[in-house]
Amino acid sequence: MSKSNSKKAAQTDETRALLVAVQAEKAAPVVKAEKVKPESVDKGLHSLALNMAKAESAHDKALNAVYTTFKLYSLAALPIIARLPAHVAALQDIRAVYGEARKPAAIQRITMLNNMRTIAYGKIASRDTAAQSAQGVECVIEALNACASLPALKQALSAMKEAKHGAQGVAKGVTVKAHVKAAPVKADDVVMPSTRVEAIKAACRMLKFISDTFLTAGTDSELVLEVADVVEHLKAKAA
Repeated sequence: MSKSNSKKAAQTDETRALLVAVQAEKAAPVVKAEKVKPESVDKGLHSLALNMAKAESAHDKALNAVYTTFKLYSLAALPIIARLPAHVAALQDIRAVYGEARKPAAIQRITMLNNMRTIAYGKIASRDTAAQSAQGVECVIEALNACASLPALKQALSAMKEAKHGAQGVAKGVTVKAHVKAAPVKADDVVMPSTRVEAIKAACRMLKFISDTFLTAGTDSELVLEVADVVEHLKAKAA
């Protein structure tokens, strides 16, 4: 037999062997993997799983309770904090109740309460912030009812404010007047009140202007309250 015929015969035998192997593989029964049946779960792991589920449920309830309690507080506070002394007293009370350990949480609520008061009752212009008109209490109540968490309420109140603090930029469409240093006023230029009542009323107006323009309910809360107390006493004397 020639070399070429021997080569062809070998290739034929190899092809035949491959076909036989493929057919045998197809004919072989398919063996399925045995399904593993779970054993009884470890009691310790089961107990820890229950703790995880309970904690998750408690976490959801706690978050809901945190917002609900602040919402109820805000709804009750809105008509009271229209008066600045009452507002400052509320801020001081929140600080005292939360204490140093929960100071960040207290600051968060104080900031939002300040924003709610500004939105509801308006605010005169100061060195860093343009004047803001009163939008009404109903506007704030709608925001409280529409939100379901403190972060959502914080974002909503920030969007509702007409102007932002100078350090944060100014809301679009709001013009802030440049702070110009006023020329000093001499005593000879001031018309002094001629009566006790007029003098007291003038003092009240000046104190209120200083408090509203140069003091803030957040950082100067104690001083704002003291000034408001003095004004109240002076007004009583002028009556």
